[in-house]
Amino acid sequence: MGFVWHEYRPHEEGYTTVLGPLETRIMHILWERTTATAREVYGLLREEDPAIRRSTVSIMLARLDERGLVGKTVCSGRGGLTYVYTVAVGRDAFEEEVACAVVSSLVRAYGTVATACMRRYLNSKEEEK
Repeated sequence: MGFVWHEYRPHEEGYTTVLGPLETRIMHILWERTTATAREVYGLLREEDPAIRRSTVSIMLARLDERGLVGKTVCSGRGGLTYVYTVAVGRDAFEEEVACAVVSSLVRAYGTVATACMRRYLNSKEEEK
């Protein structure tokens, strides 16, 4: 596994099935930009949510780094040292890893019941076309 995720929440939608809402917003920013400082991420998030705190963004970026989704390097500039965060797991790789892990888990746990459910679901999607 290329990164750590703690739980799967099937009642959620999209990336929030495995990431928190703020982590998801941060990852979307980084997937678009590929690199950013905490200050840049904070600035973009603040446009959507003026109440967000810079310390919260920094904590989330540190957690995403610990989990292997982003990497960080230290750069010096005006005002001292700053972390530059870089995408470690691209959007496509993230989606594939999560989907494969969830499907594998379902098949291991429920065997033919899981595969029958998947077949029914896929067949219903084909009929919708």
